Amino acid sequence: MRPTMLFLILGGCFGMAMADIRVTHRAPVCGFGDLRFDAGFEGARLSECRQTGKDEYSLGNAPENTPVNSSPWYAFRVLSERERTIRVFFHYGTHKHRYRPKVSRDGESWRLMDESSYRLILDDTAVRFTLRVGPEPLYVAAQELVTNSDYASWRQVQAALQHVEDREIGRTLGNRPLHALTTAGTASDWILIVGRQHPPEITGALALLPFVERLLRQDELAERFRHRYRLLIVPNLNPDGVASGHWRHNYGGVDLNRDWGLFTQPETSAVIAELERVLGQPGQRLVLGLDFHSTRRDVFYTQEDGEVAILPDFTADWLRAIAHGVPGFTVDRAASRNSGRPVFKHYISETYGVPAITYEMGDRTDRDLIRRVAVVAAESMMTLLTAP
Repeated sequence: MRPTMLFLILGGCFGMAMADIRVTHRAPVCGFGDLRFDAGFEGARLSECRQTGKDEYSLGNAPENTPVNSSPWYAFRVLSERERTIRVFFHYGTHKHRYRPKVSRDGESWRLMDESSYRLILDDTAVRFTLRVGPEPLYVAAQELVTNSDYASWRQVQAALQHVEDREIGRTLGNRPLHALTTAGTASDWILIVGRQHPPEITGALALLPFVERLLRQDELAERFRHRYRLLIVPNLNPDGVASGHWRHNYGGVDLNRDWGLFTQPETSAVIAELERVLGQPGQRLVLGLDFHSTRRDVFYTQEDGEVAILPDFTADWLRAIAHGVPGFTVDRAASRNSGRPVFKHYISETYGVPAITYEMGDRTDRDLIRRVAVVAAESMMTLLTAP
């Protein structure tokens, strides 16, 4: 359930300085008579708002710090004491538009803005649209919201399973807990799954959750799989960025997927410490790493065939099985040699000699298809890894 409305007129922004990088966290509520734009809820981001004419408003958004990947995130809600139609001009400065707006009445069910109903116009660095507003809050966001509260509820359901443990493995710079799910058992082979390194990448989250749910199901295939493999799952690696509507970074102003091997941030440090803890027991080894993201298309970033010592044929076989299991879905594989770059895929593969795959879902990929692919991907992985 989304938080209730809270109206505060804020005169400015607040921030925190870390490693000479200033990260701003803005949550304004702009009031124009009986009309208000509110960004005082989890996952919201709105940097500025002003009235430019009768029922016309200019809203702006800025990233948490720069330089930053140009993936402008935004989320706010608007309400008016009386029914009216307003015109909104939303801009990102010099940053290029990425996400087509979505609207919701409850913050839970979302639909994409269409050109005719909202008089939507998309430019490179801005978007224009009309809204019919009234006393009932209307949410507008770059993507549907998947918040820290949503992750907490989801983890609670998974941890209720007898074979799953939910552990706090560290704290973020903002002092939020970092959680990992681990599966019970006596197996010595481990699979590491991480997600939400980049806060706006919602479709990656929408893939990770059903993927993991299928692995944790209590049926013959999943139980056979968990008898041979244990899982370490960090579904939300950047809860600070998720809470504050960051475009890319954590509170340290750092892209967490550029910190693997460096481990300058508590989030990546906590994951690697937990991984080393579970691998520190006699006979334990990592065999696979998966990192869930979103981009403009569906794509799997992998190592080249034959580049890893453990499960050398897994990647090619797995992607073929996904393509076969979801007719009409194109499996786009982008294979490259490990380069030493401080990203999850390269670090995990080079350090442990295992396949490490970046699983990316497109920003606008159909949500039912995302779930269908995720379930097939999980089932295909379990089938391949438990084959005689």
